[in-house]
Amino acid sequence: LVIIMLAARQGRLPDIIHKLRDCGFQAGRSLLKNLKLLLVFWQEHYLHKDKDCSTLEKSSLIPFTFWKETVDQLVSEDHTQPTAILHYLQVDRQSSFSFSQNSFYPEEMDADDS
Repeated sequence: LVIIMLAARQGRLPDIIHKLRDCGFQAGRSLLKNLKLLLVFWQEHYLHKDKDCSTLEKSSLIPFTFWKETVDQLVSEDHTQPTAILHYLQVDRQSSFSFSQNSFYPEEMDADDS
């Protein structure tokens, strides 16, 4: 998670999510789904424990507000945001859908009116 925070600090959050997804189609999807579950757990744990929040902040040298904002972006349900994990899971679903459409309707089978 610290590596993800450092990437976010450099404005490279979409890049790191994309790289995580690209470690193999199924493996990447599974990794992103598990990461999202971990981050939801992180929210449930840290957002209600002040002492843990300050320990995290001091040990990582990353302000807790930055942790919270970054995690909020990652777990966002707005699939149009490139900082949301869901964005990369939706992209996979859309590309596999258009692939399946193309395999059922190849260009060679277009009706020729001549």
